[in-house]
Amino acid sequence: MKSKFTIIFLMLFFKICFSQDVIPLSDCKGNPLFVKKLTPPGMKVYLSTFEKYRIGFHLVELFPKNNNPPYRYSHPSWKLGGALGSFVIAPTGHVFVCPTPYINNYYNPPCEQNKLYRIHSQTGEMESVFQFYGDTSCTDFGLMGICYDCESDLLFVSSIKGSTKTKAKGKIYSLHFTRNDDYILIDSISEIDALGLSLAKIGGKKKLFFGDLRADGISSIEVSNDGHFISAPNLEINLNDERFMVNYEAKKIKFNQDNILKISLVPFDFSFSIPGHENESYLEYKYNKVGKNWILKKIELH
Repeated sequence: MKSKFTIIFLMLFFKICFSQDVIPLSDCKGNPLFVKKLTPPGMKVYLSTFEKYRIGFHLVELFPKNNNPPYRYSHPSWKLGGALGSFVIAPTGHVFVCPTPYINNYYNPPCEQNKLYRIHSQTGEMESVFQFYGDTSCTDFGLMGICYDCESDLLFVSSIKGSTKTKAKGKIYSLHFTRNDDYILIDSISEIDALGLSLAKIGGKKKLFFGDLRADGISSIEVSNDGHFISAPNLEINLNDERFMVNYEAKKIKFNQDNILKISLVPFDFSFSIPGHENESYLEYKYNKVGKNWILKKIELH
């Protein structure tokens, strides 16, 4: 009887650990407590870093009534990083956000674009919590992509500081933060220019997927449970396809259930041209467990 239970246990263990299903690892966001404090009772809002003619971070009413303009709120500290881009909500409710210039760098000094900002879940105050050091030149862009590792409580952050249209100087970093708000750089990988980031486990391997500016596609790097990069980049999806729009890059990557990968594309050529949501195009892929590849299922171009 004991032998029978041992066999069943081992079968379940290998099924879980070596399943070819795609297991999302970046969707474990908590509830920022400041949202309830800063919005009228009963109002539903969304968090935004892209509101026309406005910089910084915003709370925006989701369902305005009677054709009224939506309620908007922006704490004075939320303009500290100038124009902002990608952000992620940790299980603690803290919001980590990257600075990203859009039209110009008036509010985004080139030498300060590698700073990571945090909005505290309870107080709602924004502050700079970590400075990533890479290329010493001061270029227009710095931090671009960010995602959270729900298994290991790590942040993965990408930067294209120092990069141009013709040379790759970017990095991807892994960062650990403690309950005492200490931030520890775990590892980095160089000469990679990445936009959107997302984490998933396939076949027991934890992989960081990223929008690869140089490969014109979605690449992945295997990472260890403690946040070290343990493989070279591997091209997973080639976006250099005549069916897609030229010079569009993967700004956002999101894994859903049922082995689905959703990609948001925007035009990007290292100039001030990153558009808002209304200009994004979308692709949807499904993972083929037999062929171990990604199959295009849906195209939505704008």
